[in-house]
Order: sequence, then structure tokens, then C-alpha cells
Amino acid sequence: MRRKIYALSLSLCLLVAIVVGVAAQTFVNAQANVDSSTAYGEHGEVIVTFPQPSTLPNSSMPIHPTTLRFIATTFDERSGQGAADHILIQLWIPAANSFVIVAQIVSTSNPNLISYLQTIWNGTPIWNPIMHNIIQVNSQTLDVYRDGSKIVANLTAPVTITLPFNLLPTALAAYGNQTFVLPPMSLTFYPIGTPEPLHEIVSLMPSPPLSGYEIDITSLMSPAWVRVSVPSWVQMSWLECSGHICTDLVEEEIPP
Repeated sequence: MRRKIYALSLSLCLLVAIVVGVAAQTFVNAQANVDSSTAYGEHGEVIVTFPQPSTLPNSSMPIHPTTLRFIATTFDERSGQGAADHILIQLWIPAANSFVIVAQIVSTSNPNLISYLQTIWNGTPIWNPIMHNIIQVNSQTLDVYRDGSKIVANLTAPVTITLPFNLLPTALAAYGNQTFVLPPMSLTFYPIGTPEPLHEIVSLMPSPPLSGYEIDITSLMSPAWVRVSVPSWVQMSWLECSGHICTDLVEEEIPP
């Protein structure tokens, strides 16, 4: 299977071009020059629809997004930027009628990896002069690992994802302030099918305002049953969802 994915809709590209303007170009120029890097590992991906939080005055349930896509990845030591764990988060925004990549939580011992990711994602809601959502944590806070045939991701501390669309002087202000706190959570992916080859290309175009990078990804994809536990959002043992696992993952970041 082969598919090409444009990381942002045209409207979000215009968001960066119109709102940040010259500041965005300055931000791009401030990033370090980097070469392409290849990463090796595996990941699990799932879309979770959480029950609508209560709005009653005496409710202890926090306000939170209702639909998120999580991509939990562990890269090994063969990778050009070294071993690291990531959770990439996409938020469903009804006004955009699409998922929007909004944050990347990263556990790494490589001090250069964060600036490398800032270069790749520059001009997106993950990283721009208004939103700084490449979030580095330690290995005790984020751990993504294989356990037998399963892939497990544990986040042990809350992480704030800052999305002040409401401050933008464009029609996109109608998206509102989407800032939220992602609480401690866990994802467990159980493969339930036969793996098939998958080839994806994530294109961060146009450049400018985006970085112009292409992320070329090959893997073996298996359907998966996923247990999702976010106790402060859903006070039960877990939610059960369908998703997938990608093994033999090879990800090449290709600069413009």
C-alpha cells in the first residue's frame, strides 16, 4: 500500500503565512542547517474518541478534546539521531473537518534531536513563533517499548499542549483556544492480523511557509486491538479501540 499525506490542509498553511509573516521566515532562518536522517523502529497508531466531558459545575471531570489520534513510536540506536521515544498527537478540529498535527512529545538523550525536529516541523502548529509543542520529557515520563508482540506507551506526567488559535487575526480564530493538558495515560497495542507492506510519504509543503521536508516511511503494518487508559478523563479501566502496529519501520527525513 502506498499513500501520500500532506501534513497540513491549505487553510493551516495560510494560517502560518498570514499570521506569522516575516516572523515565521526569521524563525526558519534561526534553525540549524541539518541533513537527512534515517530512523529505525516501530510504532502503534490509534484514533480515540473520548466521551464528552461533563459541564456540570460540580463535576470533577476536566474539559478535554473528544477525538485524538496518537502515534507512539520507539526508534532504536541504529537511527541517525539515536534512540528516542515519541508520541505524535493529532487533534480533530471540526471547523477544519480534519485531523491537525498539534504536538510531539519526545524522550531522548540526544540534545540535537529537539532542534532537528523544530526544523522539520517549522511553520506547523507543532512549532512556530506562537505555538511551541515539541515537548521534551525524560525517560521516566515517556516510555514506548515492545513487550512480546505488543507495543506499549506510558506517559506518567501531564503535558500541556498550547493551541491559541483564538489569538490569530484571521478566520481561523474561529477554531478557538484548543489548549489542553494531556494527563498521564497508557496505550497497549495487540496485533491481531497479518502484516502487509506500507509506504507513506508525509509532505510538508508548500515551502515556505512550511519546511519543505518529505518524510518517507516504509513498514509492515498489522491491524491491532488497542487498550487506552486515561484515568482522569475516563474513570474506567480502559477504552477498547482499533488501530494498527507498524514494525520494521524505516523513516527517512528528506530536506528540501
